[in-house]
Amino acid sequence: MKITAFRLRQLIREVLELDLEVGDVILTGKFKNKRTVIKKFGKDDLGQPTINDRPLNFRIEKLLPKEKWSKKTKEEEGIMESKRLLRKIVKEAIDADAVYDDLETELQNAIRSCIL
Repeated sequence: MKITAFRLRQLIREVLELDLEVGDVILTGKFKNKRTVIKKFGKDDLGQPTINDRPLNFRIEKLLPKEKWSKKTKEEEGIMESKRLLRKIVKEAIDADAVYDDLETELQNAIRSCIL
């Protein structure tokens, strides 16, 4: 069975599905270490897909292990982790205060009942 160029293109399109959206970060350049934000998708004069009018030659940062992320993304992720940790601490403190208030009320009621 002979596979035509059209059928081959269809098969490749089915296989190549990238999980990319406008605003995602990719790593480009010779050593794949230059952080680039996706602004638009397109096609070149040969019909090949492009990102920001450049051919596909990149790594998708969100799919890489965290130690290979760019410095700026690591900093942004650290800030988000700090915010999550702060929220957790505040929530635990609020819950602890509520428990303390309940215990204090119960203790006061017990003392009143013993006195009366």
